[in-house]
Amino acid sequence: METREPVTLQTIADAAGVSKMTVSRVLRNTPGHSPKTRDRILRAAKTLNYQPNPLISALMAQVRQGTPSHAQQTLALIHWVPHGRPVHINLLNFREGLREQAQQLGYEVEDHHLSETGMTPERIFQILESRGIRGVVFEHFFERKLSIVFDLSKFACVGIEFSLLSPIVHRIDSDHYTGSSMAVEKALEHGFKRIGYATHTIPESLTNYRRMAGYLMARETIPEKDQIPVLNMLERKDGFERMLPEWLDRHQPEVVISPVRRLYDYLKKMGYQVPRDISFIYTDMSTGAPQYSGVRPQWRHMGEQAAIRVIDLMNRNSFGVPKAPLITLVPCEWQDGQTLGRV
Repeated sequence: METREPVTLQTIADAAGVSKMTVSRVLRNTPGHSPKTRDRILRAAKTLNYQPNPLISALMAQVRQGTPSHAQQTLALIHWVPHGRPVHINLLNFREGLREQAQQLGYEVEDHHLSETGMTPERIFQILESRGIRGVVFEHFFERKLSIVFDLSKFACVGIEFSLLSPIVHRIDSDHYTGSSMAVEKALEHGFKRIGYATHTIPESLTNYRRMAGYLMARETIPEKDQIPVLNMLERKDGFERMLPEWLDRHQPEVVISPVRRLYDYLKKMGYQVPRDISFIYTDMSTGAPQYSGVRPQWRHMGEQAAIRVIDLMNRNSFGVPKAPLITLVPCEWQDGQTLGRV
């Protein structure tokens, strides 16, 4: 099979009888050339089926717009952790993955704090626009949900999970649906029949209820007599104390699956020996918690994918709110621990 040499600016220059620089200037629509010369170059490019490199085109567009070189290679990470509050290990892993992947691709990551006094999303984006920073990653906001009323047409944006309510941008998330299904499968492999799921609104809404959905679909493989209704404790502070004992007494689960770590503490507080009396599977595992059996969302890989996605958007000049937002799902992994009993 015959292979064709790539069409370069020099190829077009030779065909049109002009210099390579003249071809470059005409293709960039730079003024100062006669209509005859411009027409000859454009006809030669069309005849040769010239296709510009989109990555180079994006970079040159930034240069022509006067974007500072340091800003071209900088990503903004927007987060909400209040100053002085310990950062969750999942977020630390996410940030580490984001920074390392960005650095491998030639970018730095700059932090911007919504929790600073007087700071608003609008103010942050005004700062980014003035500095020429075009790539933005919205971190997972454990403290609150956020909506932004600001023109994002000059920014390539990626969000983590569903804590950014609006606008809907491209997102990186853990595959919570498959993770919950995995938890049910592991419980069945260990010989359990009555497998319950207990949760509350916050961790479910942040994942668009995909954890609960994964459990409910996997539960369909269990005989109907052993199926247990989901315990949703909503957001009431007394939800555990008020609802958990009644649910346990009525349905007698052998193992409880939950994204709420405090549920394990309440089981022990109520006098249950885990896993002797009841087993516990934690579906929002973090590193440094080897005592739990459960599902670990891979936050470091989520950070890596966030860097790859936002840099790709910048290279393709894909700015603003997307018409068809995409969700990139990072697989969960299973961790054996001490809270899942018999086999």
